[in-house]
Amino acid sequence: ELEVESYPAKLQILMARRDRGKAELDQAGLAMDRSAITAPFDAIISEVGVAAGDRVSLGQILISLFPVSNLEIRAHLPINYVKSVQLALAEGQQLEASVPNRKYLGSFPLIRLAGEAEATGIDAYFKIDAIAEQLRPGELLPLKLMLPAESGVFAVPYQAVYGNSRVYRVVEDRLQALDVVSIGQSSVEDGRALVLIRSGDIEPGDQIAITHLPNAVSGLKVQINVE
Repeated sequence: ELEVESYPAKLQILMARRDRGKAELDQAGLAMDRSAITAPFDAIISEVGVAAGDRVSLGQILISLFPVSNLEIRAHLPINYVKSVQLALAEGQQLEASVPNRKYLGSFPLIRLAGEAEATGIDAYFKIDAIAEQLRPGELLPLKLMLPAESGVFAVPYQAVYGNSRVYRVVEDRLQALDVVSIGQSSVEDGRALVLIRSGDIEPGDQIAITHLPNAVSGLKVQINVE
């Protein structure tokens, strides 16, 4: 009889425990949901600052990540090439850069020149497409930029150019200095690099001295060896 009389009170106690347990379960579920981190964009995780089971505080950095779609490559474009690149972009030409010896990275389209121009050049920004996961922010890369096509230029070995502004033509076995402007660089199938020069004084068929002579000066007598 005592058990029957005390049953309603025990039932209330049990129901209260049940409700409290359910509330704790709901609270734990809410905490679990809040512990899930979802990036608002496609991203690559660059660093994890905590481990499983660590206690964290408000404002603590848990992970560092960066968006895949917004990565760019910044490179310094030398002043000699700024005007021709600006003109090409204004005309709608697409210029691309690549990383030597890493063809699997593909090419990177030049999207803009930005920043404050300096005496040495200006910053150029290139778009990264499908291979972003293979690169990391701050990574240093050598870039090779395909410059706009040029007319009226000549390709000569680097040792043929003196002070980046002069070559020597051979006329009647004597050197004749010619002022030139370095336009860019090209390469041939065997991998040798050639410098592209422009000069209003060079004519097709002229013989340019390509052996670097420390004492080169106009009037110096030389002998031509044809290979």
